[in-house]
Formats: sequence, structure tokens, C-alpha cells
Amino acid sequence: MSHDTNRTLLYDIVTQKCGSGVADTVRAFLAAQYPLMVVIMKNRSSLEVSAVIQGHSTLNEVMTTLLNAREVFEQSRSVDIRDEVFKVFEKSLNCVKKRRKSLKVFKFFGECLIIRFPS
Repeated sequence: MSHDTNRTLLYDIVTQKCGSGVADTVRAFLAAQYPLMVVIMKNRSSLEVSAVIQGHSTLNEVMTTLLNAREVFEQSRSVDIRDEVFKVFEKSLNCVKKRRKSLKVFKFFGECLIIRFPS
């Protein structure tokens, strides 16, 4: 980032392609801290910075950071899938509730859906 025009161009491209949140993260680093590897993940409908790896990082630091970023992404994806499954169950149970008025409240614990049907 030797010239201000290059820095401005970088910020404009990152803002346009990834959004202002990612651009703000990149903007926070000084020119002396470059080169950077920015790990971006999609969380729901937005992009967010999962990790930033600076050029002076060792191989172990890079690998640890990348593996951690992947783990965070997998956890986020798992939560998104669970939420989506829960929505489908909720819609299905609402249909059942309409037909069977005595159906009690259900709860979602981790990976288990608990439904209480009265006898």
C-alpha cells in the first residue's frame, strides 16, 4: 500500500464487493501491517470477517487461524441448519395444533425436538 490511490481503490473494491463491515476491518490496519489475508464468511445474508492473517505470521499461526475460522464457519452453518429445521417443525406442528387443540407447547434442546402429546 505504497500510494494513497491504491489504498482508496482497495477500500472501494472491498466496500463494493463485501460491504462496509469488512471494509472497516481492512481500513483499521496500517500500511506497515500489510500484506493481509482476510478470511470472510457468510453469516445468514451478510458477509463478516472471520479472521485476519498478517503477512508476518508464522506457518503455525496461519494454519491455526484458518482451522479456527473453518470451525467457526461450521458452527455457524450448524446453527443455521438447526434454525431452519426448527422453522419447518414449527410450521408442521402449528398445522397439527389446529387439528388437535390439546397439543402442548414443544421445546427444542440442542438436536432434540420435544413434543408433549397429552394422553
